[in-house]
Amino acid sequence: MKQKNVVLMAVAVGCGLVAAFLTTQINAKPKVETVDVIVASKDLTTGTYLTKENWEKVTERRALPKEGLNPKAVTDPADLLDKRLARTVRKGEPFNSDDLKKGLGGGFLDDKDVFSMPIGAVNAAAGGIGPGSKVDVMASVKIKNKVTVMPLLVNMHVLEVNGESDLMKAQRFPNMTNVSFAVNQEEAALIMLAKLRGCHLELVHRNPKRPIDPDYSVQKVKAILESEPITSDGRDGETGRGTPETPVAPAAADKPATVPVLVATDFIPANTELTKDLVEARFQKRDMPKEYADGAVADLTPYLGQALKTAVARGQWVTPEMVGHQASKAPPPEEWHPPKPEPRADAGPAPKTAEPKAEPVRPSGLPTRDVTVTSASATMVHRFRQQPDGTWKLERVLTLDEANRRSAPEPTPDPRPAAPTAPKFD
Repeated sequence: MKQKNVVLMAVAVGCGLVAAFLTTQINAKPKVETVDVIVASKDLTTGTYLTKENWEKVTERRALPKEGLNPKAVTDPADLLDKRLARTVRKGEPFNSDDLKKGLGGGFLDDKDVFSMPIGAVNAAAGGIGPGSKVDVMASVKIKNKVTVMPLLVNMHVLEVNGESDLMKAQRFPNMTNVSFAVNQEEAALIMLAKLRGCHLELVHRNPKRPIDPDYSVQKVKAILESEPITSDGRDGETGRGTPETPVAPAAADKPATVPVLVATDFIPANTELTKDLVEARFQKRDMPKEYADGAVADLTPYLGQALKTAVARGQWVTPEMVGHQASKAPPPEEWHPPKPEPRADAGPAPKTAEPKAEPVRPSGLPTRDVTVTSASATMVHRFRQQPDGTWKLERVLTLDEANRRSAPEPTPDPRPAAPTAPKFD
């Protein structure tokens, strides 16, 4: 083989090796930098409290690419402890430090609960009590007309003041409105009992060097507060500040004597004949106080065939004086014709004129009758006017004052005809 061909072959092999190496480098995956973060192993709801005992059960570690990862993602389990979730965290989602909040959830002490009570700075060492302080809750109460002052709870640990648990943010709380304590169930029940008893409560900032009184016990304080029955308003049943625990039923008032009477269910005009059908349809029996309905008729059977002298209003009962014989209808008034004028001797033949027609009797000229009706609300006057056919018709309902004003006699129409006018000639 010629030397030239050997050199070309060697160059070709070298180029192939270089091409293969470059191809391998191009197809190789780039190395991604990852970070171990803590993610939720299941869906966690808002308010989930993370402690040493449960954080491993609800979390897991996972390597996630550093690029694009939230810089506030939690990588240290210590950042989770004694924190509450401020929002829902889904399975596989990293924990964010902004979503972990301290508060009452992070302030639990051992196996104690949290109890809050309203109290002002004037009753809490002038606002000098803050988170971490030890206090005694003092109570004053009146039992058996004697005022008792005693420690209600001693050496209580303050968790929050006005919702603030960080003492570094505020050393004093002059605008204090509420304080939160670490309590067990027995201590919480004692505070509620003191509120029911109406105790006045104040906080004493306790000196940490002062020992606890060995004679103090929650049971003794509870026995004092329960020494007398508590009424529904929380007051002593024996001090006169409230009603007794078992109220005495008031004595039943004597019922007034009543009598059965017949009461009209609708207006019945005067001169109406009393019939069995009318009584059944227009009257009903009611029990009325005897002092108001004394003398009222309870049975109209003896009065059937007679008539009402006066009208009966709705809700009014009938007395014997209101019943009598039916009045006869007055005959219609005779029609009046004016006299014809006599002709004069010096006048020519009188022109023919139309004979004047008699004017009908106006209702104002007919007699009226007033019937006073007294009900539970007022006294009214029913004014009836006789009609040309002899019947009576209700014209209006007046008050007593209106009836007095309208009682003046109406002017009587002049029966004389108007003078005839002279005839006109074309």
